[in-house]
Amino acid sequence: MYTSKEGEGLIVNKLYNNKGFSLVEIIVTIALMAIVTGATMSIYSWIRTQRIENLTENVSDSLNEVRTSCMSKDGNFFLEIKKDGEKYRAKIYKDLVLYKEYDLGKVGSIKVYDNSGNEFTISSAKWVRLRYDKSSGGIEYFRVCDTSGHVDGNCKIVLQYDNMQRVIEISKLTGKHFIE
Repeated sequence: MYTSKEGEGLIVNKLYNNKGFSLVEIIVTIALMAIVTGATMSIYSWIRTQRIENLTENVSDSLNEVRTSCMSKDGNFFLEIKKDGEKYRAKIYKDLVLYKEYDLGKVGSIKVYDNSGNEFTISSAKWVRLRYDKSSGGIEYFRVCDTSGHVDGNCKIVLQYDNMQRVIEISKLTGKHFIE
């Protein structure tokens, strides 16, 4: 508080110590928080989408590699997709020897469906083997393998991460795959 003299009378001017926020400051703060939250949610959604896209791309690349190798190179090639610890791996074998390996990552799950619609989740005890026909490029066999042997299945691989999924269907006649 301070005082000043003007003429004869004593005028007391008080400075008020304002301890609160103004309405404008509160509105600006809330708007900034909304913008930051929106940006963070967008980035999180983009990261989740990228993970399923990368998983799909890696499976697609491994399918292309084994089909091309089978049709253009000497030897017997096949693809095996299996869970190894926490990660999924796609391994290409040439004459039963590891030829190339793709790290599919540890996100999501990979499932296949047989001709009856039964679902098989890929794990360390259950995996997929796929071999293409050397002359036509079509599917020679597509099997779900486990400790009890082989189960014939159709050519459908479903990749899942959170609530997103991608389906890769492989044509039995041509061996080409399509991502839905």
